[in-house]
Amino acid sequence: MKKIITIGVTLAAALSLAACGSSSSSSSKSSDAKSSQSSKAASSSKADTAKVTKADYDAIKLGDMTKSGQGGDTFDALTTKFGKPASSTTSETNGIKTEMDTWDNVDGKAGAHLVMTFVDKNAVGKNITNLAVALKKNVSLADYNGIATGTKFADVNAKFGDPASLNESLMAGQKTVIAIYTNGDMSSMTLTFSNDALTTKAQSNLK
Repeated sequence: MKKIITIGVTLAAALSLAACGSSSSSSSKSSDAKSSQSSKAASSSKADTAKVTKADYDAIKLGDMTKSGQGGDTFDALTTKFGKPASSTTSETNGIKTEMDTWDNVDGKAGAHLVMTFVDKNAVGKNITNLAVALKKNVSLADYNGIATGTKFADVNAKFGDPASLNESLMAGQKTVIAIYTNGDMSSMTLTFSNDALTTKAQSNLK
């Protein structure tokens, strides 16, 4: 259990800090071949340049880290959809190897990126930052103070809108979500949810 907790903390930290006759027949075949090659190239190009949206992020399935990520989306499936990652790093903690891959083709503001964590090529953690979202209302200090422990993630989103950054992981049956809600002046609140219920919160320069 200590090993699992240590790995989980490492994962969470890494996540808070991410394309006429035979002549006519021959011409037709040649044309078909070119068309096929062109189609494949276009498909590859689309995958390499496709923008990762908030909906895409939400659709990514995570597997439990303690079960080698079984059931989570695979690295191959995500590269087919989003293209190759811009960077990749690997690490090992207590004998368990993890890989972190970063995609920069995110539909967001400057510096937006998607970081995925994989165990045995199965997704166990996901993080997206600087999404191009606008809050329904600015978060005030009074709003922040009024959010009680146990508040549901969906209830916060219903009131304020989608967070600009999200970090999610699944370990030992516990889903952890860290959401950052950012105002226009860059003041923000950071809320941590365990199985969709608020556990901790922090704020920066709210008024």
